[in-house]
Amino acid sequence: MAAGAGSLGLALGGPAVYHGRLEERPRLGEGRPACGEDIARALTLVRRSLLLWLAVLLAWGLLRA
Repeated sequence: MAAGAGSLGLALGGPAVYHGRLEERPRLGEGRPACGEDIARALTLVRRSLLLWLAVLLAWGLLRA
């Protein structure tokens, strides 16, 4: 998650409420705090990474054949 946060220029973590209790989570990444609009950017990053890995695996499979 830290790598994804860093590539998007976001900081994740910090104080959060889980089951009614405040918990302090470690900070991941540097930048501005994440907001709802960043979800689409994160999904785009994941999709592009997936496509890149699929292309690498396909190329590797073709080279081995």
